[in-house]
Amino acid sequence: RWLFAASAFGCALAALTTVQADEFVTTEDAQMVGLDNWSTEPVFTIGETFDGYRPPGVPDGMGAYALDASTVRVLVNHELNEGLGYNYTLANGVQLTGARISYFDLDRDTRAVCAAGPAYDTIYDRAGDVVTDPAQVNEDGVDIDGLSRLCSARFVSAGEWGFENDLFLSGEETSQSFHPHGGTEWVLDVVNRELWAAPMLGRGAWENVTPVDTGSDRHIGLLLGDDTQAAPLYLYIGTKRRRGTLLERNGLTNGRLYVWVADSGANSPQAFNGKGNTLEGRFVRVRQYIRGRAGREGWDSLGYADQNNLFAQADGAGAFQFSRPEDLHENPFDGTQVAFASTG
Repeated sequence: RWLFAASAFGCALAALTTVQADEFVTTEDAQMVGLDNWSTEPVFTIGETFDGYRPPGVPDGMGAYALDASTVRVLVNHELNEGLGYNYTLANGVQLTGARISYFDLDRDTRAVCAAGPAYDTIYDRAGDVVTDPAQVNEDGVDIDGLSRLCSARFVSAGEWGFENDLFLSGEETSQSFHPHGGTEWVLDVVNRELWAAPMLGRGAWENVTPVDTGSDRHIGLLLGDDTQAAPLYLYIGTKRRRGTLLERNGLTNGRLYVWVADSGANSPQAFNGKGNTLEGRFVRVRQYIRGRAGREGWDSLGYADQNNLFAQADGAGAFQFSRPEDLHENPFDGTQVAFASTG
């Protein structure tokens, strides 16, 4: 906590027109060239160390917000498999390998890095318990394996589309072929440095999620993209609670999961394709949690459906099977419109 506060204060002191001694700018060349009047300015290269912290590599999803008047905090996923990367240690002494989230504080004037480090020091597992054993994260009891392949991400500001807190949404892009039940969506409380599993969002090889406008102050909505060869497009609608945990206040514990079904019965890109074509449909509910089925085939020990179970339910509902839906984002001027890439 002290390092966090001191780092932010250090950025404010260094808000000058030249890089100061306590700031960092890479000496490596840029890997892209700006067009027309645009230019590029690299600030950090993987393999370098700042103030004792060396980001482990494979940067992927990012989010940014104003930490204070002179500092921008950039959150960065590292898409490592659960057993890769050097060990890092949580506040309670638990050591983990694998994917993780770093922060980089950038001076708004100099664009230099003035602080960097792990973005969280506490993890809450799928049961809502503080992680004291790596098995609570990897779910198979393998050594100190941690999170798996945190991929694309989305930062949501407090008040944006009904959310109550500043959140960094980050999912594990791992399928049931490589993980006991499929990947988990994780939610970073950026203020309290806590990472929460959000099991009600379902299991999948999560690429990205994006909020949508539900038209209600009591509800939040998320579209979720499972980066699998043939996967449904999921919609989660959650009801917020006035009090409770971070997840409860933001509608991430009391909600329903839906899949998109075409009215025409088309269920694959082979049945619907072509430039400029449109297809109408609706969202149909699937059951991502039934406590009474905990431990049965297709359900984990808490009663959450695994990825294959959700696929089977979606198939039974006639859901359209997109070809790897990735990188979703709502129209910032109209939260009822969303664009995403389908990478095939």
